[in-house]
Amino acid sequence: MMKIGKDCGITQDEVTKFVGDLQAECLGAKNAHSPSSDRMGILLGDNKVYAQMLWTSTQKVRGREFCSFINQALREDNQDYLQDLVPVVRAINSLCVGRSQVFTD
Repeated sequence: MMKIGKDCGITQDEVTKFVGDLQAECLGAKNAHSPSSDRMGILLGDNKVYAQMLWTSTQKVRGREFCSFINQALREDNQDYLQDLVPVVRAINSLCVGRSQVFTD
C-alpha cells in the first residue's frame, strides 16, 4: 500500500492511518457484533474472511477505497504493487471462483 500510495501522491502518514483504520475495522474494533478476541481469532484463522472485509471496506484515503487501489494495480499490471497485493487478491479470488471437478464425456 505504501508503494501505490506514494505514486498516487498520498503521504506515508495518510497511508499508515488508512491501513490502521482498515485493520481496526477488520479486527472488529469498530461496530463488532462479537467480542474482539473472538473476532480476531476468526480472522487470524481465515485469511479469506479478512480479504473479503478489506475488499468491502468503506474506509477511504483521499476519497478512494482499498478496492480501488487493488483495481489500479491490476489494470496497470505493476509488479511493484502486485507483489504486496497478490495474497489479498488470491484470497478474494478463492471466494469468487468455485473449483469443481472437470467432467469428461
